[in-house]
Amino acid sequence: MESLFLSFWNRSVEAGWLILAVFLVRLAWRRCPKWALCLLWMLSWVRLLGPFTMESSLSLMPRLDPLPAQTETEAEASVSPPAFAVDGRDPAPVIPADPAPEPVRPALRPVRIAAFLWPAGRAAMGLWALAGWLRLRRRVAEAVPEEDGVWLCEAISAPFLLGLRRPGIYLPPGLEGESRDCVLAHERAHLRRRDHWTKAVGFVLLTVYWFNPLVWLDYLLLCRDIELACDELVVRDMGVQRRKGYARETLRLTLDKCREAGEAQVLITCDKDNIPSARTILANGGVLENEVADEPGLGQSNVIQRYWITLTKS
Repeated sequence: MESLFLSFWNRSVEAGWLILAVFLVRLAWRRCPKWALCLLWMLSWVRLLGPFTMESSLSLMPRLDPLPAQTETEAEASVSPPAFAVDGRDPAPVIPADPAPEPVRPALRPVRIAAFLWPAGRAAMGLWALAGWLRLRRRVAEAVPEEDGVWLCEAISAPFLLGLRRPGIYLPPGLEGESRDCVLAHERAHLRRRDHWTKAVGFVLLTVYWFNPLVWLDYLLLCRDIELACDELVVRDMGVQRRKGYARETLRLTLDKCREAGEAQVLITCDKDNIPSARTILANGGVLENEVADEPGLGQSNVIQRYWITLTKS
């Protein structure tokens, strides 16, 4: 078990350097297309899934010696070969030289403890996912079909996609007109991109490598960028007026979730040169607080506008 755990540990360490590199790209290049960021986040999956290492003379990954697969070694006893008589005479006594002491590697107790906890963590993650899935299935058990692949459920407060083989779109009550069209366009973009499969594979890897915080960072930011990539896909085929409506409704639905969570105020920021985003924030009640300087990055403004939106109970 220890050797198996160490092999997975070494894979996660190597994948961690890729995750850190993508994280730095995400920070420096804010206007990078989100679909491209999703692909970059999945680069680490190649190392996490495969027992091989991709080596290149241009690699930026530092070369580190992996942890040994064995946790204990013992010095082998030095045995002198026996002396035999030659021509009937007793051999000259052979005095063996003192062998150089071989280092004895002490037992790696932290590795033993980690190898013991590793399957327990995997089981806990699996049970947590199963409990969440069963809870959702109970909540949508009485959902009413509205159209092909779309269900209306009174027991939910936010729309989502559920299922792998035959995923369905589940909508809460009260969505009408432009709000409903925007939500359906967003969820159908998830279907077109096969995001339900992407998240499933990502969670399986997270279950296996739960001990590495960088894998958690990879999964959480991937899920966030998946949502933004769907927004990009939706607005790409829209006209200017429909884009304005989609952005306004998306922000309004987000504010509704913040209101349900009990938040009194929400801080929203945007680049100063992003005029459409500023107009969308103002249309939802945003009040400009100030402008702050930011470190200039790749293709981004170095002035950030900070808006506060006060949430009133509906």
